[in-house]
Amino acid sequence: HFAFLHVFELRILKAMRRGHTSRDYLGRIETIKNASRRLSLTSDIIVGFPGETRSDFEDTLKLIASCEYDGLYIFKYSERPGTPAFKLEDDVSPSEKTERFLELERLQRQIQGRIYDGYLGREVRVLVERESSRSNMDRMGHTTCHKVVNFPGPHVALGQVAKIRIRTANPNSLYGDLLEVA
Repeated sequence: HFAFLHVFELRILKAMRRGHTSRDYLGRIETIKNASRRLSLTSDIIVGFPGETRSDFEDTLKLIASCEYDGLYIFKYSERPGTPAFKLEDDVSPSEKTERFLELERLQRQIQGRIYDGYLGREVRVLVERESSRSNMDRMGHTTCHKVVNFPGPHVALGQVAKIRIRTANPNSLYGDLLEVA
């Protein structure tokens, strides 16, 4: 792992009332990644927090690359009255926030693409939730790792668990063939 602890992080922890450091966080990530079964790892990231330098943002990119999130929710910092951060000077320009957002999004798409490609050919269990928005002949549901899976099966009832073999990986979902219904 890399050193991600510095004055900026400690200031953020205080401003956002967080009780942990990135070292604590990385230890938890390691535990999740070493679990006996596959778990889905997601997070929320704010770019352009007051005082965030280019170097700080590059540390964030390293953290994201190290953690390899299944999904990442990225937000640009914006002032929210009543929060501790509201008192800080918003010194990262809107254009810099947008640039950082897009850079982080590109990195996450690469990571997510590798993760989703890893499902190709695998059999997964899917809780059938609804008709797919793609086609009324398809069903949609989630795996135990919260991956969206679409598959042909208009006869499969909602609430059933289906065994699916994945044949296509899309940026935010998987597509497969119905093998059986439990």
